[in-house]
Parts: sequence; C-alpha cells; structure tokens
Amino acid sequence: LAAAAPAAAQTPPAAGPRLPELTLEPEAEAALNRMGASLRAMKSFEVTADFSVERVYPGNHKIMSLGRSVYTVQFPDRIRVDMQSELSHRRVYYDGRRMTVTAPRAGKFVTFPVTGSVADVLAAAYEDYGLEFPLQDLFRWGDPSSTVARPTAGVRIGETLFNGRRVVHYGFVQPGVDFQVWLDETGTQTLPLKMVITNTEHPAQPQFIARYSWNQAPQIEADTFTFTPGPNDKLIDFGTAKAALGK
Repeated sequence: LAAAAPAAAQTPPAAGPRLPELTLEPEAEAALNRMGASLRAMKSFEVTADFSVERVYPGNHKIMSLGRSVYTVQFPDRIRVDMQSELSHRRVYYDGRRMTVTAPRAGKFVTFPVTGSVADVLAAAYEDYGLEFPLQDLFRWGDPSSTVARPTAGVRIGETLFNGRRVVHYGFVQPGVDFQVWLDETGTQTLPLKMVITNTEHPAQPQFIARYSWNQAPQIEADTFTFTPGPNDKLIDFGTAKAALGK
C-alpha cells in the first residue's frame, strides 16, 4: 500500500459509498433509536453472534481471532451469555437476583448478588471483570436513561443484500470509535444483522466484526439463567476473580 501511494495520489478516486461527514444525519440517528426500541420491545429472544476480533501485538501486528457468542434473554432481568473464542470460554448467568461469571475450561466461577436490567448487569460484567459485550449498547439507543454517548457523526450509506436479505447500511463516528451497522428494516422491527467496530484511538485501528442471527421465539427452560456448579467447579473470591478467570 505504501509503495502504491504515489501512483494512487495521481489517480482520481473511484466512485463509492459516501463516507460519514462530521455531522449526524437525523435519519441515521433515528435508525439507531428504532433499533434500540425494537430490541427493548421483545419479551425474549436468542441471538447468535459469529464474530472476529483483532488483537494488536508489538509493532502494530494484528492477529484475528474467531468466536461465537449466544445471548439468551428474557426481559426485563434474565440473561445467559455463552462466549467462546480461540483464546477463552466464558459463560455469564443472571437470574434477576444473582450474577455468575464462569470459566468452564478452568473450572472456576465467581458469583455475587446483583439486581437491575439486562443492560445494567452487562455493564457490571465489563466494569468488574473486563468482559466486553458489544451487544449491550444496542439496547440503550433511544432510551432516555441511557448513558451511551451520542455519535458525533452518522450517515445512511445505502441499501445492500446480506445473506439474501435487503438491509440498510449506516456508518457512525464517536470519540475513539467508528462503527457500522447493517439493519433489517423490512418488517415492523429494526434488527441489526451485522456490526463493525473500529478502535480509532489505536494506531493499528483493530476491528471487531459480528454477524447476528435472531430467534424471537426461543424455547427457554426454567433453569436457563441459573448456574449450577459441577463437582469440579471451584468458587473463587472477589480479590482473585480477574486473575483466575483470565486463565
């Protein structure tokens, strides 16, 4: 790319999708609000996210890891998240009264009492254990109580096909983050089918990319949101939680 730069500088750029300008178009912001309202309106659902995440190593070299997260949600305060990647495996349970974070490969878990909405406990998992849930912010768009930062810029890029379905592509800018979302707006709901998040604060600009599959009528068992430890599972205390779960 560096070697081709002088030649490229002499060639007019090819026509392509319009990139976000430093303005937030009302149409783009309204799409995010519709998405958040659609997600919050569902009584229960299961969504599978097949994702890739780039990790940056010395010299700004990037390695991409693949993974899958399965969210099972029953509003307002039940959730189970199963996150597996090449580097780790985590399960998070929340039954409205208690949250449990487990590391199945290590046979360790931590649990503590907590109450609040699904979005609240996912935020707590990030703050206390460094577990990132990119899906959590999607629920907060358009919620007056939300603390999610409003994009500084956003644009409707255009329509395209994604897995045979017509979707609308939007791009947004926030301090330190660019993100894109492809929304299915063909029905009465607005659901995300793909998301790309770029860390613009890091010189290598690593990305998180996820493709979502939605099940709005999941079969949920009574014990779905409660963790039952096995004979070899070890409870760890709060002081060693981060170190133990990191293994």
